[in-house]
Amino acid sequence: MPIHERLISHFRGFQGAKPNRATYLFIGKDANFPHDFQEGHEIWACLKAYLRGRKDWLSRQGRAERHIHHPALLKAWPWRGGGKYHSTFAKLFEVLAVDDPDVRSKCSFVESIRWPRIGDIEEENGAFEALFNGVGQGFMPNPLQDQFRGAQLRHRTNLGRWITNCPGVVVIPKKAFKLIWPALALPPNLANLAAAAQEHFQHAGNWFFHTGPASHPRVLVTEHFPYFRTQPPGVAQAAVIEIIAGIIAGH
Repeated sequence: MPIHERLISHFRGFQGAKPNRATYLFIGKDANFPHDFQEGHEIWACLKAYLRGRKDWLSRQGRAERHIHHPALLKAWPWRGGGKYHSTFAKLFEVLAVDDPDVRSKCSFVESIRWPRIGDIEEENGAFEALFNGVGQGFMPNPLQDQFRGAQLRHRTNLGRWITNCPGVVVIPKKAFKLIWPALALPPNLANLAAAAQEHFQHAGNWFFHTGPASHPRVLVTEHFPYFRTQPPGVAQAAVIEIIAGIIAGH
């Protein structure tokens, strides 16, 4: 079986805690793996166990689950991008763990695209919107195109449900927010955030935080986290993490 199909068979559309049980939802674009990823790599057994949600996914590495949340943080992880992405989250969790030692077990990394992909994606050419709406031509294995559409549309419905029912905080980067939020089935108070956030970013601030009633999730839309290459000049990464951690912890 080709490696892409193998990854699809193990991936659940999210990583970490189950979204319907998580306190914190981190909404991402998609899970992608480099073109040179091979099943024979030493990280494969650990990654496969992690993607399937097994509790003992780190046992082969001799590390405690509570100290690390993703295989990309292991020395054996060979690709630079994923490690940099998740190292930022690791630093965030270190700050949050001061008040909540179990914070890692309460976080779910939910992808906007149900299946993982091989290679990166460009937002400018409409490829991401197509995938989000179930059109996988050119990005998913040919024999699985029809299956992808059904799986993606179900995932999109679930994504709206998970966000609506989240008891804590939903964190989503600005780019992903602009692309997916209007297409989700959300109650009016959450659906209307698209216009409110857009107006906010036009005038001031690098973060838009919606509090709302206690029965609804708090939503944090951030322009710079977890990618710091576009952070405001003079603002250190540690300072940004402290700001984000303060917002999340104060929900």
